[in-house]
Amino acid sequence: PTLPELTEHNLLVGPLMITQVRRAHVPCSDAGNGPLRALVNRTSCLGPRDGSPFGVDPTYLPASQTYNGKLLMSDAYNVSTEVRAISTTASSGTVFTKMAPYGFFPHQYDGVTFGPKEENLISKADVDTFKVYFDGVLTLSQANAMLSYMQDGGFIDNQTSSISLDMITYSSDLNLFSILVITFDWQDGGSISWDYRLHSRRVDLYTLGDAQRGLEYTSLVLLGLFMAVDLRRFYVRLRSAKLGSLFSFDTLLEWGHWALMAYTWATWYRLCDKAASFRMLTQQDYWVLANPTANTRMLQTNSTSESSFLALHALVTDYVLNSSEHYNALASCSLVLFVIRVLRSLEFQAHLGVITRTITAAWSNLLHFVVLLVAVFIGYAVAGHLIFGHEFHDMSTVEDSMVMHFWIILTFDPTIFYDQVAAFRIVIA
Repeated sequence: PTLPELTEHNLLVGPLMITQVRRAHVPCSDAGNGPLRALVNRTSCLGPRDGSPFGVDPTYLPASQTYNGKLLMSDAYNVSTEVRAISTTASSGTVFTKMAPYGFFPHQYDGVTFGPKEENLISKADVDTFKVYFDGVLTLSQANAMLSYMQDGGFIDNQTSSISLDMITYSSDLNLFSILVITFDWQDGGSISWDYRLHSRRVDLYTLGDAQRGLEYTSLVLLGLFMAVDLRRFYVRLRSAKLGSLFSFDTLLEWGHWALMAYTWATWYRLCDKAASFRMLTQQDYWVLANPTANTRMLQTNSTSESSFLALHALVTDYVLNSSEHYNALASCSLVLFVIRVLRSLEFQAHLGVITRTITAAWSNLLHFVVLLVAVFIGYAVAGHLIFGHEFHDMSTVEDSMVMHFWIILTFDPTIFYDQVAAFRIVIA
């Protein structure tokens, strides 16, 4: 079959995965006074993660868009363990009871065997989560039927804690893996916050071939030579009993930089090893749905294919997100320390050492200034969040408010805040 494409040059690897985390209802803690205690005792709060089946298969509900009166529950479900009684109240007050199967089961449950999955097919990180997969081979009508199933079956209810949407793509033109993660978190206060992460990484890290490898080997040799020279210098100072210079700022900075660069190189080669050992199955092996054309139990998965895809997802996530971000952070810190060492090495020259000599002479006053600046900056950020957070998205949290104030200070651009708030209040007035 033709591989599904999101755009002209990006192939969808595996299905689009939706993951829900649910929390159980538990009694709320007692309030301090009598009236509030009476109110709280009639309310339940969200507690720990809940992996119990929930919802309903809407193909057995006459009011659902996916209803099919010809289907028998016993053909697709274990009536003794997967079917429950559902009560509905008519406008006249009459209560009707109907038997219907659960619509959503946790990751560790196997709908084929009507019991837990085999241990090797369970992803430990996904236990007690509820997953829905949209395979790339689905037609538009099949995808719409699954969406109707989720909507009519009650996929989102008052126990929903978070929902994430994960998607992996591959660009053959750029030899690039990308992963998109969109998350929605239900806050205890009632709001729903959302965020996304989009990261890409080449599968082949040596895009320049032998030239890049030669440059890396040269850098490693030079790193080893410089560390050997410093070790010899350290030994000479130790023999001459000049112990004070062993713990000077320059010496500590130098050895800290060497250690960080060595760790950065080790991280880089671990990243290269992950890229070299990366293997994939065929696209068909990652089609998770057991039967995309099913009229009932539409979300049922093939446990083996699901396990293969979750293993691929964990591998790509670790490679593209975690390992790459870790290496980028280390390389950035190493570069900053390198710049500081270069500036320190220029102090011997009258003109080139002006910067470092000035900072050294004024470091005490600069430290007091930075402390005062941080205190005032955080105060303005908190005040901006309290005053404008309810009406201006970029100040809806303290973190966002700090970022907005940073851009205000940096750009002095009234359009990023003042003009927007002014226009909004004119419209409201």
